Amino acid sequence: MPDLASLLPMMALLFAIGGVAGVVAGLLGVGGGIVLVPAFFYAFTALGYGGAQIMQVCVATSLATIVVTSPRSVMSHNKKGAVDWAFLRSWAPFVVVGALIGTAAAGLGVLIAVPSVIGFLFVTVQDAPPLTIGAVNLPAFGVVIGATMLTTPWGTRLAHAMDPKPLKRAFAVFLTLVALNMLRKAAGW
Repeated sequence: MPDLASLLPMMALLFAIGGVAGVVAGLLGVGGGIVLVPAFFYAFTALGYGGAQIMQVCVATSLATIVVTSPRSVMSHNKKGAVDWAFLRSWAPFVVVGALIGTAAAGLGVLIAVPSVIGFLFVTVQDAPPLTIGAVNLPAFGVVIGATMLTTPWGTRLAHAMDPKPLKRAFAVFLTLVALNMLRKAAGW
């Protein structure tokens, strides 16, 4: 287990990661996983936890945060009248079963995350960071939740204060960069 001198900077880094993820989630309506999974990966490997299953810990911990942050994001957008509740109710059963249809709105994230996190709590991960239950790292979960609960409403307010046209373009550029990075990694570059 790392000593306090290495845990405190890590907690500060996780808080910053959670802050950015919250703003991105509120601003673009996407799950913070786009930010959290790679950030967790780099944070955990920097601490020396780079086993073969570290990506499972990153994904599981990110999904666990979505269980809490998705409802926060939905409620922030709902205050602005930007949540289609009928859509969420009608799609909920299909999303829970399929979990792949979840690319449509921030409210679907919780429906994907809950069954996934339950499953991830029962896997066995070798060389996991300290205080990991199954594949969910509790310190990362707690710190990131605290940060995203503060910053998600900021991203939501920013999204509703902006002209939607440049925001849509920024989102398109963001998705393009994420896709290109994934292709780069898949190609081994």
